Amino acid sequence: MKKRKILVFLTLISICLLGFSIYFTYAKYSSDYEKNTNINLTKWRLKINNSDISNGSDFSQSLTPVLDSNSHIANNVIAPTSTGYFDIELDPSETDLSFTYSIIINNTGSAVQDYKVTGYSINNGSTIAFNNATITNTILVQDSHSPITYRFFVEWDDSQNNVTNNAEDTQLAINQEVGTINVQINFEQITD
Repeated sequence: MKKRKILVFLTLISICLLGFSIYFTYAKYSSDYEKNTNINLTKWRLKINNSDISNGSDFSQSLTPVLDSNSHIANNVIAPTSTGYFDIELDPSETDLSFTYSIIINNTGSAVQDYKVTGYSINNGSTIAFNNATITNTILVQDSHSPITYRFFVEWDDSQNNVTNNAEDTQLAINQEVGTINVQINFEQITD
């Protein structure tokens, strides 16, 4: 019986040694290969007046009108015949995609209906008449991605073509109404 136990024990050790031998033998001929493929993702980071709008942030705080000085109108207020401008700088330098954009400007909803955009220029170029049209443009990925500055010229129209008369203009001032110009900029990636 003792011989039999020794024989069973030796058999188990032999089977274990044989199993380890087979495992290590085949392990020499099997291997794993893993490699990562890296590719850069495109950047979509647009700035308007130095505000990153890629995550839907509001840039309205950076739109400040500059009013032309007038010896008959106090500084930093508008009145009939007031003129000035505001700038919109579009910076696509951190964008790796072709895209189109549109700028929509109107004074709809403004209490001062005669306060409006009369024209604009691009990068200090010549003035283009503005007739409440949508400005659209395309930036291709292969083009220069330098900032583009739009300067919009504003005026409180007091001509024969204005909407409100002098009495209504006076009431607007008494009510401390504010002249508002709505600016909307839309961006869309070109996919084809």
